[in-house]
Amino acid sequence: DDAISRNNFDALVCKIRGSILLLGPMLARFGVVRLPLPGGCSIGARPVDLFLESMNALGANLTIDEESGCIVGHCSKLVGTTFRFDKVSVCATEAFLM
Repeated sequence: DDAISRNNFDALVCKIRGSILLLGPMLARFGVVRLPLPGGCSIGARPVDLFLESMNALGANLTIDEESGCIVGHCSKLVGTTFRFDKVSVCATEAFLM
């Protein structure tokens, strides 16, 4: 059942900080993305704004749907560009390069 699979995926993603790295590959492959906000960080909550800004610079249209707690968006094609992060983020840089 597709709904059961989606619920299991959402439950797992919410526990894993690294799930944010799926943004770029999912957009490139499918052109759309719906990804629950990541969790699982032992040092506390961390924002995802750098991920959204960098992906949007590549041509994506990503936002956070407050109602569902998911990152949602689409793109017709991701296009390489130069992007300067406002602060250092290894994980956001990895996501940008993927």
